[in-house]
Amino acid sequence: MEPKNCLKALSILALSLAPALAQEEPASRVYTAASKSVFLIIVKSANGDAVAQATGFSVEGNRIITNEHVVRGGNPYLDLGAVRVALKIVIVDSVNDLAILMPDAEISSPPLKLSSTQPKPGTTIFALGNPAGLEKSISSGVVAGVRNLSGRELLQISAPISPGSSGGPILTANGEVVGVAVGMLEAGQNLNFAVPATILHRLLNGENVTNDIPSLLSRASDLSIKRWSETKYSADADSPFQRLGAEIDDLLSRCIGLANSDASSLTEIAEKAFEAGSPIAVAASEQAVAAKPIPAAYLILAKSLKAQAPIGDSESPILKRAEAAIRSCFKSARQPTIEMYLLFADIVEDRFLPTEARLAYTKAYDMAKAHGNSAPIVDALRGLVRTSSSLNDKVESDRWFKLLVESGSVTFFDWQEYAYRKYQQGEFRLSGDTYVKAAQGPMFWTNWCRAAIAYSSVKGAEDEVLQTARTCITNGAGNKDSDNLLAMAHDEIATVLNQRGVYEEALSHAREAASLAPESAFYEYTLAESFRGLRRFQEAINASKQAIRLSDGKFSAMHFSLGAAYFDIENWQAARQSFEKAAELDPKDDAAAYNVALCLVRLAFYLDAANWYEEVLRRNPNHAKKQDILNSIRALRQ
Repeated sequence: MEPKNCLKALSILALSLAPALAQEEPASRVYTAASKSVFLIIVKSANGDAVAQATGFSVEGNRIITNEHVVRGGNPYLDLGAVRVALKIVIVDSVNDLAILMPDAEISSPPLKLSSTQPKPGTTIFALGNPAGLEKSISSGVVAGVRNLSGRELLQISAPISPGSSGGPILTANGEVVGVAVGMLEAGQNLNFAVPATILHRLLNGENVTNDIPSLLSRASDLSIKRWSETKYSADADSPFQRLGAEIDDLLSRCIGLANSDASSLTEIAEKAFEAGSPIAVAASEQAVAAKPIPAAYLILAKSLKAQAPIGDSESPILKRAEAAIRSCFKSARQPTIEMYLLFADIVEDRFLPTEARLAYTKAYDMAKAHGNSAPIVDALRGLVRTSSSLNDKVESDRWFKLLVESGSVTFFDWQEYAYRKYQQGEFRLSGDTYVKAAQGPMFWTNWCRAAIAYSSVKGAEDEVLQTARTCITNGAGNKDSDNLLAMAHDEIATVLNQRGVYEEALSHAREAASLAPESAFYEYTLAESFRGLRRFQEAINASKQAIRLSDGKFSAMHFSLGAAYFDIENWQAARQSFEKAAELDPKDDAAAYNVALCLVRLAFYLDAANWYEEVLRRNPNHAKKQDILNSIRALRQ
């Protein structure tokens, strides 16, 4: 190539590279100007162990900026390679996660300039930090938006924020700081955020410092709303739900530290913690009681302990502490309140002290009625229904329930509980009717199944059994964990249809029940009855044997069913053995004894048959065939 042409080609190549070089220049320029002002921060515990590392940067006045959560766990130091310089915490803003630090020695680094304006979405930015200890790493991105999350203003950025980069500066192309990096999870997605420099400006000027109890409580309240409305419950410690819970607990713990021995503030903190479902409520209320044992402090202590007590354990130490706290609350109060009576009743009811609980619920009811407070009236009525039932005072329990219905506040759950009590009391018709009422509510389809079970114990209620069981199957099909209830519904239908001689349809439902719950002996028993009705005797024998196997042979009815199937195929010896076992298991079963006698006659064991006929009359002296049995006995003994 001619020299002239070579020069021309090189010129073209240089021109083609120029844009790429130009694109790299801002990052390089920002790094050169700002990297000397960005530091690695090491946090040490009280015993000198390094517990965390992050990023900080210098601003005017020899001050170092980082995140509040960075310095929360110990004593911060600047790592300058050969030496580490201690940092004094000047001020923190827990809500906005900012901390201003002052080194023990003068740091020779140019202070970074803070931007006085908010960057617009789309603005190119650069993040400088120490991800995983890799000092002074730079990454680029844009401002994705300005967000207000749970009452907190943040810049959403596309530049990645990794562990170790928290507290680092977010810079524009001209080197101005527009934010302080703070990594976080939002709704389970990996999003990156920065605290706007405008907020840091105010903090440096001593304005709007949000390290006070009201601000921290407000932040905790916002996070609690977010936790329960925007995330799903999870026991995983790394889940958004648990991470938010930890952040709430930390804010509340800081409030306790700020409150010191101020009983009023501690009580307020305990109330907010209780509302957030935080275990910090107990610590705050115990500290409030220690500071000043006033009724309000004892009340929130009792509420907090009650909320943490295990359900169903009347001897739980936590529940006993709750009882002690509410009793102390009454002793310290000049005039007990409705809330105090209701909480006392709730706690002693859980302690299995229904007499005391009913007295307290009665007092709360009378006070609430006198003051026209409808919500406490309803709570007291529910408690009175429960405690009266626990004391086997059926009349009073029904009376209080009637008042609850008349109050207009009865719920589907109340109907369900009432139906259950009626079932336990043997009032099966009323139980079934009430379960039908309870089944009208959304998500209460299971009560159709319970209604069918209740009606199955009522003579003449076969149509109700069929209707409610079929509705149970229609509404329950496809629901999670519905197999057991659906199997019961199919079995109830099959039982009624067997009684009515509709064996084909009965068999279909019996098979469905057995397939849904293959380890149930009772469904195999119903299946055997359907096979017998259809005169499919060998299948009836097999199903009866399976029922006996699954139940370990403890139910006389199953042996009776097997005996009947053998009787149908004229296997008298096998039938006799099964009927004898049924008669042995149920000493009052005269039918089994009668069938043993019939089998023995067919086997020509006449004296043994006479003895079993006598056993029939011993079991049922007024047997409908008494005279025929007496005649048979005389004939067999001749």
